[in-house]
Amino acid sequence: VIFDKKSSGLTKILDNDEPLYVSNAVQKVVIEVTEEGVESSTGTGVGIMMYSDPATAAKRFRADRPFLFVVTGADRATLLIGVYRGVEA
Repeated sequence: VIFDKKSSGLTKILDNDEPLYVSNAVQKVVIEVTEEGVESSTGTGVGIMMYSDPATAAKRFRADRPFLFVVTGADRATLLIGVYRGVEA
């Protein structure tokens, strides 16, 4: 649903009425299997876009504090749940 320009439900994040949606999401997962066990790590990036008249200036969404996100499929099944905690230093 968050990828739908017209019904993402994200518009209330900003103080305006222009629809806000997620344009893309990328996840990287690394799983290391050794004799001692299994270790895994992931990284996710999300692109946020405004859906508005092309003549309107784009607004930036700054992820300057932690937030929870959920990615669902077309059938609304949960594909991924994550927490954004900030950019690694």
